[in-house]
Amino acid sequence: MILREYIRAILKEGRPIPIDKELIKTYLDEITTHIKRHMQQYDEPDKPLLDQAEVGRLFGMDRLIRLKDVREGEVVVSLEIRVVKPKFKNWSRLFVPGGGVHSRYYGNEQGVAEGYGTPWVLYLNLDGTVPPAAWSDKLNRHAIARELYSILIHEFTHLRDLLPYHGKQEHDSEEEEAIEYYNRPVEVRAFMQQVVDEVITDMEKKAVDTEGWYIDTAWDYIESLLEKSYNWQRIKGFLKPENKRKVLKAVARAVTDLHPELKEKYKESYIDPA
Repeated sequence: MILREYIRAILKEGRPIPIDKELIKTYLDEITTHIKRHMQQYDEPDKPLLDQAEVGRLFGMDRLIRLKDVREGEVVVSLEIRVVKPKFKNWSRLFVPGGGVHSRYYGNEQGVAEGYGTPWVLYLNLDGTVPPAAWSDKLNRHAIARELYSILIHEFTHLRDLLPYHGKQEHDSEEEEAIEYYNRPVEVRAFMQQVVDEVITDMEKKAVDTEGWYIDTAWDYIESLLEKSYNWQRIKGFLKPENKRKVLKAVARAVTDLHPELKEKYKESYIDPA
């Protein structure tokens, strides 16, 4: 099955592109360790990072990321950590404002392992207004992991997808630019991944933390989960109706798929809404 037909089939089922979340968690641990280690080199750990480092590339990881695209072809990716100065502070992105995937060839430049370049680089942007000491503060551990994980599942979706994007269009306003960006097919699929993950994570959290919990596949329940999804709140105002339906269908499918598993796993405290 050719790539476009494969992706159409997934979307018809109402599911995101499958990604290996356990693999992502493995890389997440390594990335977090490397960032913490790098932050220990600064002489003034309580001053903002941008007072001690320039905007741009901070460092690269020696280990290459390896995964399979949707055609089961190997994708080899170099990882780069950058420092940026965000235009504004976001409550859900206090440490890692974003990231991306670029097609690039490094040759034998420093930072690429095994003596050869990779055609793809995944970069993560660190907020330069945050002091280095904050990365080792135990109080920030969960927030940092959550932000990195959310960005990684978005970018891993791009890496599995690997559909060509034919340049950026010119726009008359920031709103027009946002509408064009969020409705690109590759971005719809990547944000779908994040929204679904946020919803099912919240479902699991309710099952673990709440005595006397339930899952309802009715729309009111699903809507309550979406209200807590950062990425849904971010994109919903810009999505075209057909793309909004795709994301909502994927969320509804995820809730329906996970319902029996969580009901059985936490049956002692489950309350049947019927």
